[in-house]
Amino acid sequence: MMPYPTAKPFDRPAPVLPLPPQRRGHALRQAAGLMVERGVRVHDTMQTLTDPRIYAVGECVNHRGVTYGLVAPLFEQTKVCANHLAEWGIARYGGSAVATRLKVTGIDLFSAGRFLPGAGDETLLFEDAGRGVYKKLVVRDNRLVGACLPELKRLIREMP
Repeated sequence: MMPYPTAKPFDRPAPVLPLPPQRRGHALRQAAGLMVERGVRVHDTMQTLTDPRIYAVGECVNHRGVTYGLVAPLFEQTKVCANHLAEWGIARYGGSAVATRLKVTGIDLFSAGRFLPGAGDETLLFEDAGRGVYKKLVVRDNRLVGACLPELKRLIREMP
C-alpha cells in the first residue's frame, strides 16, 4: 500500500546511488561528468547543474556554494527532492541554518555560523581557563556571523 493516494510508480528506473561524502567521492563524481566543487553542484530543486535527471542530497552536494555536514540539512534537502520526484509541486531548498547543539562528554555546546574568522572579521573572545569558561563570537560589518558557546543552557538559565 502506498502512503499517499496521489503517489504513482516511476515511469523509468530511479536508481539511488550512495556516494562517499566530499573528498573521498570527488573523483567518482567528476568521472560521471557532474559539475563538482566541494560537492556536486545542485539547483534549489536538488537536481544537479550538469544533468537535471540526477538528484543529489546530503554532504556530497554543494548548494549555493555551501556544503553541509549536518543531518538537519539532509532532511530538508530530502523533502525537497522527494516532493520534486513525486511531482507534488515545486518545492525549493533555500539553504539551512547552520546551527547545532552538540553533547561532548557532558558539555553542552552550541555552534552557529562561521566560528573561524575571515579577513575583516572581528573576534570577541572571553576565556578564563581557571573557571573553565570559553565564549566566542565572530562579527562582520557590525553583524554577528558566528558563535561558539559551551554551556549555553546554563548561560540562558543564569540570564536576568
